[in-house]
Amino acid sequence: MQNMLFIVFWFLFFISLILLVSIVIKNEFANLLVGSAFVIAEFMYYARGIGAIRDVHWYPTSYIQTGQIIAGYRNFLYGTEALTFGTGLFVIGLCACVFLFIMFLISRRRKFKLF
Repeated sequence: MQNMLFIVFWFLFFISLILLVSIVIKNEFANLLVGSAFVIAEFMYYARGIGAIRDVHWYPTSYIQTGQIIAGYRNFLYGTEALTFGTGLFVIGLCACVFLFIMFLISRRRKFKLF
């Protein structure tokens, strides 16, 4: 059940990110690049034990491997105890809410009104 909830939050996060990029940039190729970059961004900062030096639990991309987060394997790899299910839901949910709020502010402008 935790894995399913985590994946639903990831879908909400990812869709809101792509929608925000689509509204701001208006280019489908940019949507593809941003979406792909977000999925593989963890490999840019990943190093075994880096959790003791950096606060990787605040990076939403640290939670892409949902099964490993729930099982606790990512805590072992990063050398931290902060990569948990609750922290992941908080970080991903907060980022999704920020993206949706920014989209709301952009859509309130006269240019994006439907009528």
